[in-house]
Amino acid sequence: MTKRHLLSLAILSIPLVLAGCTKNPNAPAQISGVVKYNGKPLPAGTIVFHDAEGKAYSTSIHQDGKYELTDVPTGEMKVTVDTEDFNPAKVQPTYGGQRAAKMGMSETPAPPGLGAPPSVEDKKAVYVKIPEKYRTASSSGLSATLKKGKNTQDFDLTD
Repeated sequence: MTKRHLLSLAILSIPLVLAGCTKNPNAPAQISGVVKYNGKPLPAGTIVFHDAEGKAYSTSIHQDGKYELTDVPTGEMKVTVDTEDFNPAKVQPTYGGQRAAKMGMSETPAPPGLGAPPSVEDKKAVYVKIPEKYRTASSSGLSATLKKGKNTQDFDLTD
């Protein structure tokens, strides 16, 4: 490469480098906390923060009930919680097994780096049925006001 080509490449790379070094100005908040159901940590599920424009920001609830979400806009958010992805009655095998055989496919291993999906038994161990009202923003009754920086908000769901 000539010096001219190298200089052109360097100049064209500057906006990419600068873009990678800046934070998203529309998402300056982080939020974390614990989700409980009837006073006990909810061992699995998804918590979703819905902004006034209808955009949703979601994260998983860990076995100790804790959640953490970064790069969220500031402002008033409606909050929903859902555990039905862990309902063993609704779980279908994702990789191979009887479902694959019914579809005429051979059993295949999980993609590298992902590990096997949770088994039905694993999901039985963590699934907790919560009231349906917590699944939709209009009925959950949950909200949070996010400010710039770190925010902490715990939620205690009840029957």
